[in-house]
Amino acid sequence: MVKLVQFIHGFNMGGAETLVKDYCLGIDPNEVDLSVLCLEHRESGYEEILSDAGVKVTYLCDELLLPESRNVFVRLINRFYRIYRLKKYFSRVNPDVVHTHLAQNKYLYLAGLKKKMLELYILIIIVLIYGKRKEKRI
Repeated sequence: MVKLVQFIHGFNMGGAETLVKDYCLGIDPNEVDLSVLCLEHRESGYEEILSDAGVKVTYLCDELLLPESRNVFVRLINRFYRIYRLKKYFSRVNPDVVHTHLAQNKYLYLAGLKKKMLELYILIIIVLIYGKRKEKRI
């Protein structure tokens, strides 16, 4: 079984967010261990839809010390703490594939993932959703 993490900033009803939701609902849970990782927690209808479908969604900002602070020092601490939590998340989940959306690639570099996990071919996602081929190219 392939472990796949969809990594996005949050679920505010936009195009990338809709794409992640559709991927998650279309992937066969018997073939893929799927989870979604979000940096920010924004209330959206997608959260309930994914929860009802049994998709695990983790929000890194829920664990920040003072997430809404405007203080520069606190924001700097939160940034380092977010990277620390990201490293812990990836070491715990140990995904085969990380599919990033928008500007999340910079966090993957800082999280220290193995190089082979940084590359994702969209072909993998399409194959897992539509089942046209059973080959897994990781």
